[in-house]
Amino acid sequence: MRKLVMVSAAVLMLYSSAFAVTAQFWELRAKTDFLDGDFNGTAISTTGEIYAGLKTELVESAAQSLWSGVYVNETSLYAGTADGNIIKLETGKFTEIFSTGELLTASLAYDSAGETLYAATIPNGKIFKIDFQKNASLFCTLPDKYVWQLFYDNRTGLLYAVTGPEGKLYTITAAGEIKEFFNPKRGNVLALELDEKGNVYVGTSGQAILYSVTPTGKPSVLYDFGENEIKSIAYNKETLYVAVNSGLKIPPSEFLAAVTDAAAKEPPKDNGKPPDDAKREIKLPKMPVCSAVYKFDMKTSSLQRVLFLKDAYVTQLAYTSNNTVLAATNSKGKIYEIIDENNFAVALDLPEDHVTQMLMSGGKVMSVLTGSPGNVHFVKQGPSEKVEYVSMVFDAKFFSAWGTLKWETRDSDAVQFQTRSGNIVLPDETWSDWSEPVTKTPAKVNSPSARFVQFKMTLPADKPVKVTAVSVAYMVQNQAPALSEVSIAVEPPKPELQPKSPSGLRKIKWAGADPDGDELWARLYYRMENQTNWIKLNKGEPVKGLEFLWDASTVPDGRYVIRVEATDEKSNSENSTNKSYMASRPFVIDNTKPDFESIEIAAGKSAVSGIAVDAVSFIAKIEYSVNGGEWEIALPLDGISDDLRESFYFELPQMSPGANTVAVRALDEYGNAGSVQKELIVK
Repeated sequence: MRKLVMVSAAVLMLYSSAFAVTAQFWELRAKTDFLDGDFNGTAISTTGEIYAGLKTELVESAAQSLWSGVYVNETSLYAGTADGNIIKLETGKFTEIFSTGELLTASLAYDSAGETLYAATIPNGKIFKIDFQKNASLFCTLPDKYVWQLFYDNRTGLLYAVTGPEGKLYTITAAGEIKEFFNPKRGNVLALELDEKGNVYVGTSGQAILYSVTPTGKPSVLYDFGENEIKSIAYNKETLYVAVNSGLKIPPSEFLAAVTDAAAKEPPKDNGKPPDDAKREIKLPKMPVCSAVYKFDMKTSSLQRVLFLKDAYVTQLAYTSNNTVLAATNSKGKIYEIIDENNFAVALDLPEDHVTQMLMSGGKVMSVLTGSPGNVHFVKQGPSEKVEYVSMVFDAKFFSAWGTLKWETRDSDAVQFQTRSGNIVLPDETWSDWSEPVTKTPAKVNSPSARFVQFKMTLPADKPVKVTAVSVAYMVQNQAPALSEVSIAVEPPKPELQPKSPSGLRKIKWAGADPDGDELWARLYYRMENQTNWIKLNKGEPVKGLEFLWDASTVPDGRYVIRVEATDEKSNSENSTNKSYMASRPFVIDNTKPDFESIEIAAGKSAVSGIAVDAVSFIAKIEYSVNGGEWEIALPLDGISDDLRESFYFELPQMSPGANTVAVRALDEYGNAGSVQKELIVK
């Protein structure tokens, strides 16, 4: 037992010496803190509470992506695929009822009176119609390549279509007669909506302009958003909700247009038929930087942003019977419910990333279509059988020990928490397994020390439990301070070589930071370049800050090196303190004035010659003065003051007869001045 205690103590000492002293906390409390996690059968309220969400039932299709869909008689679901087919879902099974031969079935619309299904396709502008004796035929071909959306108006019997890349709005009669109803001349027209009076609302790409078109065809601009595109419009009672996507250099619609255009040019096989791979790959749009939903009041023409999403793309908007708006996205399969301005909840979170369409009935979402892969999720009443929330992966930045896990709820025993950790940002086989569930808060995080951590909470499906906050304590492995530069400057940095005693002060500066955010302190040392022993500069406490003023007037002349020792000792225990070192480049300390090796005055010529020398630094200036007058420059013989030994010669001005005094001085590059004085008798 004694041996075990000793080993445990040794491990504890090693553990404590490796990690910092101050604990940090990863805390999720606000609604936005939870949004990047996965809601598996859970939802998040407008106030940030996690609770059991809607139940969904998955039906998989063989399609790569389901791009469009519609309910027929509220019983049968028809879907358009990303390989140009139309499939029917009945009794849990998909059946292909028609292949358009086109690349993409972009939109479906249903004429309930005529019991006819219309299918818009890309990239040849074709619209097909299917009756429910499974007879399918080409209905019409529009002048534009891409038919983005259809809307069948049961009131007038007209089919509306919006197109691209030369975006237009068309009306089509039951006989297939095509009429260009509006041409905004703004590129792709992506969004289409009608109100009860027959007014049409369309949104464009390129500049994201929202238009209103009266039943007689008169257009007006409601708002110019100046972004990439308007993707969807939802109308209810004189109010429009508009999904605006921005941040892409190429809007998703134009990216898709380029893909479909290239695929359409694929050469046929030898037998003249299209290639067998009718399921040609259609890549879904890349994610833009951000997306926003706006509320436009048509009575006052006022605009209000009600939802902003970073790194997300809104694919569709839909009104609900609760007077809220659903926003489907391509961000981790999330569907948001907008209650009012900046007040929203996560209503659904599906395993697929891309939600392509929500199918509504009676103001409720009945099913959801997805892309990559193409699946259908039926929304059911009651809670899901699996009710869990998996957090985003948290990056502690450095190897860390995990402390206490806490959560806030009215019924903590009903919630289970598990954690896992690893050293790569995306969990894989190198991560630890999920820990054993804990139900009492606070609880120890039973996952190995690592850089990344993640938690999973499981809620009961049979009782209303809400979690309002979660926190994980952690302590990072203490990181050594990082130095990036050490410099030394004469104080003042560049003396003007005036006739005064030079300063022996040297300002030592260093640049650095501590990765943990600990306070940075420093100790300084110096030595001559050709020696090995470091002499401490600051004798007492370490220096706080990034500079130190050193009086170097008492040290011998020579070339020196400064070493800075950065330490985080003031923020950590003795065992966990880290240090780092950096030395300066060699620099010169010169406290000795220049001397004169020789100096002569030729009386007959009234000229002075000599040699000025310095042991350490070059002669920067030679000057002379006659009878205490102004100092005049005397150039070296080679014309440049740049050497330790400079010869000079200069002629004196005309002087008065009798005794005259000539002073000569030499200054080195550090401002040290040496002088000599001679007397000259002029007859």
